[in-house]
Amino acid sequence: MKNEKLRRLVKRLISLEPDAVPVLSCFVDLEQPRLGTLAELEGRARLLRHAIPAGQRPDFDDAFAEMKDYLANSLKPSTRGVALFARWGDHPMFLDMQFEVPLENRLSLNSRPEIYPLIELKDVYHRFVIVITTENEARILETTLGEVTQEILSERPELRQRFGREWTREHYQNHKREREEQFVREKVRIIDELMKRRGHNHLVIAGSPKMVARLNRALPKRLREKVISTVASNPRDGVHPIVREAVHTFIAAENVESHHQVEALQKALYTDGLAAIGYHDCREALAGGYADLLLVDQDHPETEQREDLVRLAAEFEVPVETVNRNEVLETLGGFGCLLRFIPQGFPGEKAPLLAA
Repeated sequence: MKNEKLRRLVKRLISLEPDAVPVLSCFVDLEQPRLGTLAELEGRARLLRHAIPAGQRPDFDDAFAEMKDYLANSLKPSTRGVALFARWGDHPMFLDMQFEVPLENRLSLNSRPEIYPLIELKDVYHRFVIVITTENEARILETTLGEVTQEILSERPELRQRFGREWTREHYQNHKREREEQFVREKVRIIDELMKRRGHNHLVIAGSPKMVARLNRALPKRLREKVISTVASNPRDGVHPIVREAVHTFIAAENVESHHQVEALQKALYTDGLAAIGYHDCREALAGGYADLLLVDQDHPETEQREDLVRLAAEFEVPVETVNRNEVLETLGGFGCLLRFIPQGFPGEKAPLLAA
């Protein structure tokens, strides 16, 4: 549900037409000390205030005050990141969304709302499944943007009360093994159904070492290939520490995958040419409807170009892969597109050869 809510928020933001009054976009990292964060935002607000006409400054002050009031009084205990958008004037609006993962502190003022931090958030903290398994239970969790959005609890039927009353030790041990195998098979079935139905491509298995290993062995090849980590952990400490550790593991796996996409971009440039690089060619591909995937350097210095491209990608529902610290993508201009086809007249020059 969180992904769908974020998608609706992005759609609403990109549908806002430029107005005489600018939009104030605010992103907050609540993992940092609150006083320091507020001081950073207030310092940035003072600079922005001087950039607008004097007649708009009282409204700007009201909009920023509304954001500060929201941060002081409207946060859930689990919130670790916030996105806020405000505009005053004849077409006022205030939009908000809270996340259980942090956002980098940022306050900007422009004719249209800033959406790149939301696009990066969606890419970095995508959906995946966590299985926490012990000898007695299995908790199957779906996480979206770092938040548990679905949980399935499966308990193993208790057998001990029948031992000594109805069964011999051998009978009990045989039946125990059979029930444990049935329990594992049932978990595999639930995981398989959940991942197929929801389109998940990543799985983290945590819990007691014995059951983690046993479940991993029982997975069919198609599911085993989606396991990005197995974690020995103690579920008695609660779910949240395991989820946090799984999120960090997932971020590392996502970073590896984004670098693989850059390799695919480079290969396409040197083979069939189904790729575009640089801001202008990527923009043409997105606007023309033949871009299949947009790759963006997370640290690209031209933030306006980055914002323009991810806005177009969101408008045409093109997936975005944000890439952290990749020299190849930096050399290619920081932006790349994998293409569905090459239209007539599209630039066909090969990229300069780069070291792999």
